[in-house]
Amino acid sequence: MALDLDLLRVFVEVFDRGSLTRAAITLRVTQPSVSYSLTRLRRELADPLFIRSAQGMEPTPRALDLYPVARSAIDQIDAVVDRSRFDPATATTRFRLALTDMGESALLPPLLERLSQTAPHIGIDVVPMDADYVERWLLRGEVDAAIASIVPSSRVASTVLFDERYVCVADWPGEARTPLTAAELSALRFAALDSTAGHPGAVTVLPDHGASLDVVLRTAHLSTLPEAIRRGRLAAIVPSRIASGFEQRWGLSMRELPPSFASFQVRLLSNGSDYVSAARRWLLETVTETIGDPR
Repeated sequence: MALDLDLLRVFVEVFDRGSLTRAAITLRVTQPSVSYSLTRLRRELADPLFIRSAQGMEPTPRALDLYPVARSAIDQIDAVVDRSRFDPATATTRFRLALTDMGESALLPPLLERLSQTAPHIGIDVVPMDADYVERWLLRGEVDAAIASIVPSSRVASTVLFDERYVCVADWPGEARTPLTAAELSALRFAALDSTAGHPGAVTVLPDHGASLDVVLRTAHLSTLPEAIRRGRLAAIVPSRIASGFEQRWGLSMRELPPSFASFQVRLLSNGSDYVSAARRWLLETVTETIGDPR
């Protein structure tokens, strides 16, 4: 049986997105067009392929068997075509990049500087990070990449960009630079980022001690912290790159935390498919070269 490649492309998009509407948006066609193509494929294969449920379009066993074959065929064809089409110097591609509030502040400016020099017409749409959904977004192609400190499943490709650590930033008196003790931390008043900021570093409990920090301000916006720290005589626990920016722009200073505060790794996440388009491969390589530490 010979199957129309366009029908298989529709099938793959519906499978990846779990929705006719989202598939239509990706394919840049109308939803009735997607529905018509899916009906044709259902008729040719004598199988419903997808069944509507509360979670979206659930694939049938036949669809599960067909997907890897169809995905591989389309990916190989697209790989050949993409190699001759993508030129970053002239491309007008828009990429969707999931970032935390902290990522936008510390990582986006150097990336945009790089793009202005090598790919002036490339666009970036920032998607606010949601750790609970980012893996689904990547697998369904709803975002092209994400930068986060989470450790993903094996279905998601992950590259370590750099190692990071938390520090405590405040308007310290005098030349205070010595590492803080647990007792000193317990005596401070803190501003903390809410978990909705998409960063696990919203530390509110002393590791190995179980004592809660005195959090008097909780916010979802990083931009709120510097002025709040200065005028409210507060402290905040943030990654060292963020603290360095606070030192340069706001005259605040950082102090090291007790060893019980673990370091972490910031990763570049993407769809773990064997096929990566030329445009997306260029994006991943550019982010790694611009933001990542040499390894």
